[in-house]
Amino acid sequence: MRRSLPALLLLPLLAACSRTSNLPPEVVLERTVVANQAVESAHVEGTANVQNLSLFAVNMKEGVLRFEGDMQDGGRQLFLDLNLTGIMTDGDRNTMEADAALIVLDGRETYVRLNELNVSEENPANDPMRQIAATLAGHWWSLSPVSPWKEAAVTPDPHFLRMQSETVIVVRDNGIKSLDGRDVHLFDVRMDPVKLQAFLSSQLAASGAVMEESSTGTTVVTNAPDADGSLWIDTKTYLLHKARWIVRLKNGESVEFTISFSDHQKPVAIVPPNDALPFPSNASDLLQLLQTQNATESATMLITD
Repeated sequence: MRRSLPALLLLPLLAACSRTSNLPPEVVLERTVVANQAVESAHVEGTANVQNLSLFAVNMKEGVLRFEGDMQDGGRQLFLDLNLTGIMTDGDRNTMEADAALIVLDGRETYVRLNELNVSEENPANDPMRQIAATLAGHWWSLSPVSPWKEAAVTPDPHFLRMQSETVIVVRDNGIKSLDGRDVHLFDVRMDPVKLQAFLSSQLAASGAVMEESSTGTTVVTNAPDADGSLWIDTKTYLLHKARWIVRLKNGESVEFTISFSDHQKPVAIVPPNDALPFPSNASDLLQLLQTQNATESATMLITD
């Protein structure tokens, strides 16, 4: 009898690690959709691993993006501190690190601040980038709604939180786990192109727009990336606390990211900077700004290439 005591003591632990839910995943997702539609604010933080990604004029062979901040008004207002470290495609010794901040208001106003940019000093090709950083750093810049730089920035979708639960199918139910002291449902999921199309169509219809079609008559969702991930959903509130995704784009680019949500419904004021400068709307205007700031001839070559 004494020999079996250690095994008996382990039973509660084993049971806790293998708990199952009485609710089918579909019901949990339905309740999650309702719960997340009501979320007005949350704290967000996470990391993203990128490969072969082009951002502005920088081609990243591989890199890590860390972000932390707050969302308000259901995601229509967003503030993030960003840190990007990585290797550019020119060589393994061609490294960079950037610290920046991002504000998005109602999906229309976008502000960017570059705090610091460090690139490999031994690579002369980085001199233009260093000159540009010196010109832009330390200021808030307002991106025009039609600016090509805003398109390159890929600002977050204000409906990102809702999209997590409304556009997926569950491929595996991992039962109930513990996350930061909370009981959560843990699902392995896959992005469903049909659900994604329905979600985007409803959002476009609400704004009075329609979904674009290609020359072949197929919708834009036909070219949607392959995406697999995991969701951690609160067993009591059905709020989403964590998501992990691996996204594979059709052009070979890929992003693996993890994002956590906390402090739901605890508002934090997000306001536009009162000293923001208009960012040049095209490469020519950017070149003129650099020249007025005594940028070097090498910076001119980067913009005109």
